[in-house]
Amino acid sequence: ANRQSQSSDLIINLPSIHIMKNTLQKQRRKTRPPIPQSVEQLPYPLPDV
Repeated sequence: ANRQSQSSDLIINLPSIHIMKNTLQKQRRKTRPPIPQSVEQLPYPLPDV
């Protein structure tokens, strides 16, 4: 019985973790400026990573 309850908890938790990651990515997209299609469209040179 214990194993079954643990596995069902995992199944319930996985989608919520996935949704949290999606919302984080959406928030990053809002704060970050849109990515230009090409390097020539960049208003500034790319920093060396």
